[in-house]
Amino acid sequence: MPAWWYWVCSQAKAKKEDSMRGLLAQRFEEGIQRIQVHLGILAYWLVSTIRYQLKQKGFHHDWREIVRIMSTQKCVTTSVENSQNKTITVRQCTQPTKAVVTIYDLLNYKHFPFRRKKSVVPPAAILKNKSP
Repeated sequence: MPAWWYWVCSQAKAKKEDSMRGLLAQRFEEGIQRIQVHLGILAYWLVSTIRYQLKQKGFHHDWREIVRIMSTQKCVTTSVENSQNKTITVRQCTQPTKAVVTIYDLLNYKHFPFRRKKSVVPPAAILKNKSP
């Protein structure tokens, strides 16, 4: 069965169950379902566009292989507290492999999503509620 058929069946089942739920819960779930459909369409468009651009330049791999290749580059975030109780956060990416660089070059992307980032955050003041 195609994936859309399961979605149609789940909608029919949800329609039967709607009579058991309150109106606000139904509206909330309908909104969430719309958001999920829109995000699914956006994700499909993004994947299709990337695959199309890569195929135009002679890179003929399926999406799982592209994800496997691209997952070799990692982004790491490290947080440490210094002697003044300030949190120091450093975020950086690993060196991309040759295959990752090839994909980046075909898509005209930078080899690093971002350069090394460092931030220092002072501790937040604790606010107490006054009792009457």
